This record gives sequence, structure tokens and C-alpha cells, in this order.
Amino acid sequence: MRILSSSAFREKLARAARGKRFPLRVMLELTYSCNFRCPHCYIPPGYRAAYKKRELSLARFRDIIDQLAAAGCLQLGFTGGEPLLKKGLFSLLRHAKSRGMETYLCTNASLITSAAAAELKRCCDKVDITIPAMSRAAFGKVTGVPRYHSKVFRAVKLLKNHGVPLGLKTCDLKANHRELQRIKAFASKVGAPWRVDTEHIPRLDGTPLPTELLCGAARPPAKRRSCPSCGAADSQAAITPAGEIKLCVAVDAPKWKIGPATIKMLWRRLGRARLKKGLLLRCPAL
Repeated sequence: MRILSSSAFREKLARAARGKRFPLRVMLELTYSCNFRCPHCYIPPGYRAAYKKRELSLARFRDIIDQLAAAGCLQLGFTGGEPLLKKGLFSLLRHAKSRGMETYLCTNASLITSAAAAELKRCCDKVDITIPAMSRAAFGKVTGVPRYHSKVFRAVKLLKNHGVPLGLKTCDLKANHRELQRIKAFASKVGAPWRVDTEHIPRLDGTPLPTELLCGAARPPAKRRSCPSCGAADSQAAITPAGEIKLCVAVDAPKWKIGPATIKMLWRRLGRARLKKGLLLRCPAL
């Protein structure tokens, strides 16, 4: 019997999902609300107030999770905004686990308590944490809220002590560029994989990020004739806090409202050639 490594198995699964077109991996944006005020955030401030009034109830999110499971989703990410601001988050994580999904949480970690860490051990397969900076001064410049500095690092320790698998990430900015090596060393110390994002996502309303925030000059988009290999619209998608399915968290249009038992039908729409062509024009990675 041939034995595959975890990475080889995941790559084989991703190829199969792209070929057969089922939603292998979906990002569920529970809320656009956040307790951080990062000036480089890709969510425009106006979206937070507008979507707060339209956020789905837990019952509607559970229905969407059921629909995703029926459509073949195996990996469900919970993100925001800050997903820990969504009341009932843990019940949604548990529901996804009960439907056989691998769950992961993307968070700034500032709201994680010891009780929350224990709960995440039971219902979350991985917690992905953004580490803005090591020093309090740089942390404050990146997030706008220096008072949360110690809480983020305390949360990393709590999750590690509870045995929760971690992933760390950092956005490369002028405010934290000189601290990247320190962040890398910290990740190594806690035994967590770390990645640095050097491509900055424009805001969802299309406005670019201020160049004074970025490390280096903003690069013009490269010309591409073929769709990216990330799987957007073939094996990956995102769902907004209002229950709208779209190609990717970084691409805000087109999007369609999910109704009862409609995800399979909407998924066929995402596969249309004209939408993939449109993705090439909007994708911030291209």
C-alpha cells in the first residue's frame, strides 16, 4: 500500500477538487467587525457598519455549513474581521466538525482566554494568528491598538500550552519591516510555521492602500492570460457575513446571496468562463 505524506495528500486532493469542481476549501467571513484598527486592512471602514446590520444569525450560518458539507467542502476557515467577536463562534466550529470538516480559525488572538484556548482545542484543527510586530511601539503602529500587544503573545502561549496547532503570519509593512527576523525567531521558538505576506491586498471597494504604509513601492499588476492556480472558483471560495458567496476573500464581486439549498447551483455559476476572466482583472496576486 502506497503511503502519502500529509502535504502530498493535500496536493492530490486539491488537484482532484479543481478537476471535479467542488468546494474543497471555503472561507467563512463571520463578521467584518474588529477590535484592531489596522490602517492597511483590506476591509473598508464603511463595510463594517453596513455589514453589521446584515450579519447572518447562527441558524443561517449553520444551514450554510450544512449546504457546504453536502456540496463536498472538507476544509472550512472562520475569519473576519475578528471572528471571536461573533457570538456563538464555538458552536459554529463544533457544528462544522460534526459535519466532518477540518476547521481553522484566522484571528488576531487578542480575545483568546484560557477558557477559549481549551474550547479551541476541542473544536478547531488549527489557529492562524497574525503577529503584527514584536515591540509594543511597532505593534501599535501596525494595529492602532498598542494595548493588545501583551494579550496577543499571551494567547500564543495559552494555545501552545493547550496543544492547539498554530500558524503565524505577518504582513510586511514599513512599521514592522525591521522586526521580521525577530518574528521569525519567535515563531521558531514556539514551534509554529510562519509566513510573511509581501503582496498587499487593495481594499474591497477597489481603493489601493496608502503607499506610505507599504514596504517598498507598490508594484503594477502583472499581465496574465490564465487563471491563477489557487483554485478560486474551482475548489475555493468565500462567503461574506451577509451570506453571499464570492470567488475569494480579496475579490468582492460578483457575489450572490445564498438561500436554502442554493450553494450547489451557485457553485456552477462560479465556474463560468467569463467570471474566471473577470477574476484575472481583480485578483490582487496577479
